[in-house]
Amino acid sequence: MADAQRALKTIDTALDLPPNTPPAQVENAKKLLTSMAWAAIGTVELSRSNYSAAETALRKAVDINTIQPDAVTWLRLSVVLDHEKNYSEAMKAANRALELSPVGSPQATLAQQERDRLAKLTGAPAPASPPATSNAPPPPR
Repeated sequence: MADAQRALKTIDTALDLPPNTPPAQVENAKKLLTSMAWAAIGTVELSRSNYSAAETALRKAVDINTIQPDAVTWLRLSVVLDHEKNYSEAMKAANRALELSPVGSPQATLAQQERDRLAKLTGAPAPASPPATSNAPPPPR
């Protein structure tokens, strides 16, 4: 937690990049590292069952990281929202985690389990699993 908080405080002064790094790359690196710090804080707060603080931190992490969205961060956000009984938002986060997860990966399995659990809790049908990537054209409408 201390390392993540220190990273947030020093991101503008302690980031060591080559002097010729283009400004866009510097900004992207800062966004990614900031997102990682918020994700770490959210994970710690989740482990402490401090769901409100975990949600705030994890939402910051996913909002900042639009460059390389992280399935695990989205999955943790889903779990937090599930604990807060915000099932609609938890389902959206679980779906996003599943979209970002490689097919057959551990995070895909966990995201699918969370999505199935949320569907049972709400009585809503679980959305169909995304198909494996293929070059086949979409079915006719």
